[in-house]
Amino acid sequence: MIRTPYGSIPYLTNSFREVLGNNGFKLWDWNIDSDDWNLSDGEYVKNVISQIEKLDKVGETPIS
Repeated sequence: MIRTPYGSIPYLTNSFREVLGNNGFKLWDWNIDSDDWNLSDGEYVKNVISQIEKLDKVGETPIS
């Protein structure tokens, strides 16, 4: 299993994905960005909760 720094998009190219797949690696990614580097404590917590609620409404599992 591999989790790339900063997420797979746009940094993980198709050629890298192919090499990982050919060598048995599974990509672990996320669909919630806390943006904690840019927001204060209270703001980034609200941001994460908001993203979780949006994903829940469309039936997606939140991964952070």
